[in-house]
Amino acid sequence: MTELVQPAENPPGSEAGAPEAGDGRQTILHPRTAAARRHGRSTSRSRFVRGHRADPRTVAQLVSRQRRLALISAAVLVVLIGGLPVAFVLAPDVAAWRPLGVPSLAWLVLSPGVYPVFVVLAVVHARRARQVEQEWMDDHS
Repeated sequence: MTELVQPAENPPGSEAGAPEAGDGRQTILHPRTAAARRHGRSTSRSRFVRGHRADPRTVAQLVSRQRRLALISAAVLVVLIGGLPVAFVLAPDVAAWRPLGVPSLAWLVLSPGVYPVFVVLAVVHARRARQVEQEWMDDHS
């Protein structure tokens, strides 16, 4: 793949003290980016969501819903996984119990026992994220 090299340009209103265009710096662009700039097309695809043309405000609503879902998933993870050590501190007899010959219940739960929680949370989050996106696409198509 070849790269197109163009001289750097200072945009209008650039900061004072910014390097001059003749300072020897160069901007390296991908050929498609350079072609899009030559033809006046935007290189940003921010107004498209999986092939659907959308208003930036509605896309922002989708991103906001996805962010809320991610924060809820992270909070559930922190409460479930972060709460285990607290529970073991509050109930040391339970933490010291030795099932199946392992050093302690705390070791069993905090080591291999957290992975099923990660998997279930990931599956639930992915399904809900797909559902949020599908609802948005149904509302805006």
